[in-house]
Amino acid sequence: MHHDYPSDWDERRKRVYRRDNYACGNCGVRGGPRGTHQLEAHHIVPLAKGGTNDIENLRTLCYDCHTAIHNDSAYAPTRTDSRGSDGDLEELGPYSFLGAIVFSIMFVLTILVEMTALFWVGIVAIVVGVIADVCLEEKETGPGVTVERD
Repeated sequence: MHHDYPSDWDERRKRVYRRDNYACGNCGVRGGPRGTHQLEAHHIVPLAKGGTNDIENLRTLCYDCHTAIHNDSAYAPTRTDSRGSDGDLEELGPYSFLGAIVFSIMFVLTILVEMTALFWVGIVAIVVGVIADVCLEEKETGPGVTVERD
């Protein structure tokens, strides 16, 4: 165990898990006695930046989210705070906010790609329809015969 942790660290982290209802405060997966994910206690303000081991400075995270946050990853899964209220940016952390921005950009780009594909499908359908119409006219009237339309 790291030398900056108090002797009652195990009890503190278990109290944090209970307070947070054994759910990751970042993505919401369940751990503990009835869950399937490994939970960890995360310092909201890191010890290296003046944070404490007080319960109020700890939150429950699953292993994946905790690892992603400490590896400066913007790709940790995110959602609202597990206690049922919308978390503010400070509570959820900068990586959760950045992950939400990345997700939003990816969502918009996906929609744009799908709209572009539909546009080209529509153009191809119109061109095929015109070609088919011309071919049918030539079949009915013979090649090279011009038919005036109303």
